[in-house]
Amino acid sequence: MRNSYKYPVPQFLLLNYYILNRWLIDNKDLEISKYSEWLFPVSPLWVYFLIINLLAMFLLVRKKIRFNHSPNYYFAIFIIFQFTNIYNIDSSYFWETIPDARSYVKLGTTLLECGELAFNCGENPYLVWPIGQPLISGLLFTYFYESSKYIYVTIFAVSFFLMMKISFVKFKNFYHVGAIYFLILQNNFDSTAFVISEIPYLFFTSIGIYTLSTKKYSESLIVFIISFLIRPIGIVNFLLFFFIAAKNKVKISKYFLILFLTFFSYMTYNYFMNNSFTISTTVQTNIERDGYAQNLSTFEYAENLFDADNINFIINNMSNLYGEGSRNCAYKQCFFYNPLFLPDGTQPNILNKNSVLGRFLQPILIKIFQISSPLSFWVYTPFLLIVPFYKKDYFSRGLILLYFLNLFFSVLTIEFGNRWWLILNLFSIYLLSNVAYSIKFITLIKS
Repeated sequence: MRNSYKYPVPQFLLLNYYILNRWLIDNKDLEISKYSEWLFPVSPLWVYFLIINLLAMFLLVRKKIRFNHSPNYYFAIFIIFQFTNIYNIDSSYFWETIPDARSYVKLGTTLLECGELAFNCGENPYLVWPIGQPLISGLLFTYFYESSKYIYVTIFAVSFFLMMKISFVKFKNFYHVGAIYFLILQNNFDSTAFVISEIPYLFFTSIGIYTLSTKKYSESLIVFIISFLIRPIGIVNFLLFFFIAAKNKVKISKYFLILFLTFFSYMTYNYFMNNSFTISTTVQTNIERDGYAQNLSTFEYAENLFDADNINFIINNMSNLYGEGSRNCAYKQCFFYNPLFLPDGTQPNILNKNSVLGRFLQPILIKIFQISSPLSFWVYTPFLLIVPFYKKDYFSRGLILLYFLNLFFSVLTIEFGNRWWLILNLFSIYLLSNVAYSIKFITLIKS
């Protein structure tokens, strides 16, 4: 068959970028203009990939080959890049760097030992978090200590694939927009293997969204319940579930009953094992300790939500979540080359203007960095996600609502405002693909 060969151009260009990125980090003191020192006799791998990609694009223009749009390439590139990044990082780093990680492990091992959510058997319960993440951390620490970082990367990759698959089914080849955007966002890489609750939360949230998209309502609700028992902010997932179910004219009374019985059973467990008829004290604890004013009750916080001081506090949290604070890699190892500035504030010199490759690559890498950080115009990318809201597509409307609810609840306290970027990045796969599809759709209507 003529033109039967397919080549994954955007996927392999992205791989080319990753390989170049690693080379730039490893050779930051190299003068790229001295080609004889690094280009001959054996060139770096990224050079060979660049030649192959340029040849493939030439053949595409000549219609000798076709695009390969398979999401599988994105998935493979993502998981390989993540595995390569964390291979040389000691497993103890992932268990001990963040205080919450240590707390989850202690709670989890106590839970496995005596069924109590406490730091030691017989001590007072510690119900700041529900049972989900302590249980996960306890099991991983006990049975998968060395491999847990790879487990986290894998389930993150699966989450990415599920959201990408939904986008591919819904928007066809426009899914590339969301997939590529997700894969260049730097904060998807620098901290994702930490054994804390963000990755399991988005894992079960993505499964719930995927099963909801296939109208498997019972499975979706069960998975959303798990996501809630990992992070109470998962309560917004129930809003999505009942919104979509109601719009599809599903009888939701039995699902309300399942939800009620599940929470009642869990609260009963806490009453007998942990002396408190509650799910967790997350909201109260975060508001009292990490809100803009200390020691406010939940109701007092709600009353003062729109005070000028609190608005400034929320804006600062937004910056930590998505703006300047989100691109400050403060971890043991950072995985992306910064073409604009070094940690000491000076500009990197490896891709200087004295080299042909520097003049060619530097503008491209700067633009990618501006998108992935984000900087300049790209800070306002989330506003684009509202574009498809006009369409009578209730699933898309529900995801847009879920995105902004996660964003809103994430910036109310410092605890959330410093961390909750991953779930928003994950939703961007679907929502930006939807934006690209919607703009194309509008153009076709006008024409």
